[in-house]
Amino acid sequence: MTDTFRIGKANLKELYVYHNGFTTGQIPTATAEVNRFVFAHDSEATTIQNDPRFSRRFATGAASTSADTGSMKSNPLPSAPRSNRCPLEYSTPQPAVGAPYIDGVRVQEQIGIYAQDQIRFGDGWIATLNGRCDKVSSSFDNRIDANLDREDDAFSWRLALMRQISDVTPYVTAGTYPQALDASTLTSQPETGQQIEVDL
Repeated sequence: MTDTFRIGKANLKELYVYHNGFTTGQIPTATAEVNRFVFAHDSEATTIQNDPRFSRRFATGAASTSADTGSMKSNPLPSAPRSNRCPLEYSTPQPAVGAPYIDGVRVQEQIGIYAQDQIRFGDGWIATLNGRCDKVSSSFDNRIDANLDREDDAFSWRLALMRQISDVTPYVTAGTYPQALDASTLTSQPETGQQIEVDL
């Protein structure tokens, strides 16, 4: 059994000016000036991950097998993000940043259970099969508007076949993967993807 534990923390503060069309709209005229906004945010995030794994190796006749099972729990905890913006006027001092238009605490908890089996057989052949189930719970404690909560789950898999030939190992692999969303949207579905790769 092995276990990997990670913890991270970030605190980011920014204040800058960005371009937002022109003073006459999105289409400039001969006398139009660049429309500018001042933007500021103060965001803090904490991430905690734990990944215990169980491994077993055994031989069955001419094939050797390496089996791995485990679970991963991830807790990204972004807290107190504040985003503000207000227009800038030319030839005037930069104004103070106005009231936040995003202010809240986002929490996303993800737990995944996975299993992998790798079989070595024949003259340098290696076959790998793994599957994973994930469940994600997301919430947004909104200090300006209504709170948001959502839960998603997904199954993903991967198949791979390779052969060791001297110092070269050609392989082919196919798999799926999900991408969880946070609670800022309740109508969109989580992203999913498929991948096929051939290389050496």
